[in-house]
Amino acid sequence: MDRHATGIQKSLAEIQARKDAEGNLTLLRGQASQASGYVPFLVSILPDPDTLISVPRDLTARARLYGLDFGFAFGASTKGATTTAGTIAYTMSGKGAVDKWIDFLRAVESGSPLTAVERATFSSTDGKLYEAKINGTIFSQ
Repeated sequence: MDRHATGIQKSLAEIQARKDAEGNLTLLRGQASQASGYVPFLVSILPDPDTLISVPRDLTARARLYGLDFGFAFGASTKGATTTAGTIAYTMSGKGAVDKWIDFLRAVESGSPLTAVERATFSSTDGKLYEAKINGTIFSQ
């Protein structure tokens, strides 16, 4: 009897979990429908790709404030649409103290919500001066 009662309790718990999951799925579908109305507006407030020409100059100036030897290059891009953001890959590289690099990256990420740092690699031969290579994405229209 105990074994059957335990099996029944497990089955009831599984049925309840499935009901909860179905309810959550219905809720999420409704919220996704509501959120889709905001997407065109959010994409429209992103910068036009042509206006990003000053990004290398601006980041180079900011890197100098942190005492970093710095380089910047744009990479591949994808065109956005009314419902999806466009993206432009970038690579930053240079040399400097690791704490200065971290401060610089924090300033870049907090200063521009449309810039994402995806990967940062640091290497050093002396533990003081670090070479950095940073890859990321800039979002645009």
